[in-house]
Amino acid sequence: MLTELWECEVTSCLHHSAADQKAIDEMVSAGWLAHRSTLLSAAEVSYFNYFLNDKEFSNGPSLRNRYLHGSQADGDDDRVHRHTYLTALRLLVALVIKINDDFCLTDNAVLAKE
Repeated sequence: MLTELWECEVTSCLHHSAADQKAIDEMVSAGWLAHRSTLLSAAEVSYFNYFLNDKEFSNGPSLRNRYLHGSQADGDDDRVHRHTYLTALRLLVALVIKINDDFCLTDNAVLAKE
C-alpha cells in the first residue's frame, strides 16, 4: 500500500484489506492523506489535460482544440491523424478501465452487504 502511494500518489481504499483500510483511515485522521470521491486522481486529470487541453500544460498536443467542432486540422497528413486517433483511443480505453473498476468495486460492496 505504501509503495503504491509513493509511486502513484494515490490508492483506492477498496482495493486493500481491512487492516490496510484501517491504516489508511488512521493516516487520514492524522492529516497525512485525504479522501476524494472522484473518478480520476489529480495525476490522471493532469495526464488527460496534457493531451486534450491547454489548461495545465502549454506544450501538449491540445487535441480537443485541434479538432474543435468536428473540423479537420489543416495541412496534416494521414500519419498525423492516425497518431491522434490512437492517442484518443488510448485515453478512451484508460477511462473505460477506470469506470469498469468503479462498477466492479460497487458490485463487490453490494454483494458484501447481502
